[in-house]
Amino acid sequence: MRPRIFSGGLTALIVFCALANGGHDLWAATLVYLSLLCLGIAVLFDHCWGERAQGVSISLPAALTCVAAALAVSFRYSVHPEESWLAMMDWLAAILVFLIAQNIFREKRFLDDLLAAAAALLCFETALILYQHDFFAAPGIEPGLWLVRYVLKPQVPGTLVNSSAATAFFLLWTPVLAAQAMGKRRWFWTLGAVIAVLGVICLKSTWGMICLAAAAPFLAGPRPALDWMKRRPRIAAAAAAGVAILIGATLFLKFSHLDNSARLYWWASGLMMFRDHPWFGVGIGNFPSAYQAYKVGAVQNTLYAHNNVVSLLAETGIAGAASVAVFLLLFLRRLLGDKNVVFERWPYLLG
Repeated sequence: MRPRIFSGGLTALIVFCALANGGHDLWAATLVYLSLLCLGIAVLFDHCWGERAQGVSISLPAALTCVAAALAVSFRYSVHPEESWLAMMDWLAAILVFLIAQNIFREKRFLDDLLAAAAALLCFETALILYQHDFFAAPGIEPGLWLVRYVLKPQVPGTLVNSSAATAFFLLWTPVLAAQAMGKRRWFWTLGAVIAVLGVICLKSTWGMICLAAAAPFLAGPRPALDWMKRRPRIAAAAAAGVAILIGATLFLKFSHLDNSARLYWWASGLMMFRDHPWFGVGIGNFPSAYQAYKVGAVQNTLYAHNNVVSLLAETGIAGAASVAVFLLLFLRRLLGDKNVVFERWPYLLG
């Protein structure tokens, strides 16, 4: 019974975060922090001293502790401590979510409960995005005129903080819903997968749609796709070349546009921060505070580097980036050590 309560609690928190502007609001974030702390303590006690105590593995928690320590050191050199405090809490919450999920989602039935909630949430988000695009506002409007307004209107994020976060959230669940559609309750999972794809399209994310197209051949798992590549090497090579050309053309079209080329300047600003503060960065979460001193080009100001690697290097330096890289390598090594888990949870890894 307790695992069901734990999984239900984490599922409810995920849904709450999505509906509460991605947990971006200070009060919502505080509620999430406190709830995660209570849930984490309860899971820890259950796994160590419960009736069916299994103990906890220390390899990944130890690596994540090193990540937290590196981030805390960057906090010490922060140019804006208040801003770093909030960012540090976000990172610690993310680490805690990972550790809790690792321990309570070992059984497929709990994952199915989470996925059912995610499917319902994606339906709501897609409907809200369509509403924000005035899809339901004027039922008598000509389809062509609505399409023009849709193309010209800026991206809208649903209840999440921005369209990039919304796209990432949709992409995470789409392969899993598509894989579930091949099993039981096909109509439910198929509807969720179709709505998730529709949501990515409505978000007008070019990279989101490219990710969906690139992931499609691997939905059934890596083996069928690799076997097909071995049987049809020329066709596979031609397909790979086509994908490379498509990505190259997308990059050219995207960054030749003035609004999108601004990202190159933001990245340059982030790399300049890293150049001046190579070991510990300007402080976790301090990119927007330090940006004015490192602004490059006549582009608009920004709160984000719009690049996770650049942001991590700028804010936490070599210490933070290296600790995250080590954790990812340990996690990858652990996954490859049990290939059955890789194939069983492949849709989640693909997402």
